[in-house]
Amino acid sequence: MGYDIKRGKGLLSLKFTIAFLLAPLASLSLIIDKALAGNFTASCNRVKLESTLGILSANCKKKDGSSDTSNFFYHLYVTNNNGKLEWYTPKGFNDSGNFSASCSILSFDSSTAVLSAKCRKRDQSYRNSSLNLNGRISNIDGSLTYDK
Repeated sequence: MGYDIKRGKGLLSLKFTIAFLLAPLASLSLIIDKALAGNFTASCNRVKLESTLGILSANCKKKDGSSDTSNFFYHLYVTNNNGKLEWYTPKGFNDSGNFSASCSILSFDSSTAVLSAKCRKRDQSYRNSSLNLNGRISNIDGSLTYDK
C-alpha cells in the first residue's frame, strides 16, 4: 500500500485547522488574567491594612488551590494629588507615592478594599478622599501585585 498524497494533504489540513482553532484557547489564560486584573478581594480573605507600616496583607489563593499570606506595600503606589487619593507608579528604586506624608487614614473597608483618608490640598485645607485598592491590586498565584 503506497502513500496517498490526497490523504496526506487532508491530514495536514486537519492538523492546521485544529491548531488554528486551539490557538485562541492557549492564550485564554492570559486574557482571563488581564480581564480579572485588580479585584484581589475575589480570591483573598483576611484582608488587613497596617496603616503605620503601609502594608496591606491578605490570605490569597494560589493556582494549586492552596493559600498563602501575602504582604503588599501599598504606600508605594498611592499618592495625594491636591487632596485626592490616586494611583502612582514608582519611577525608580527610592520613589513612592508617599500619600501618608499629607493624608491621615480615616478608615479601610476590608470587604470592599476601599481606603478612605483626609488629605491636605495645595491651599493647606483638607478634603476626604477614597480609593478602591481593588482597582490595581491583583492576586497573582497567592501574591498581591500592582497592576500598572
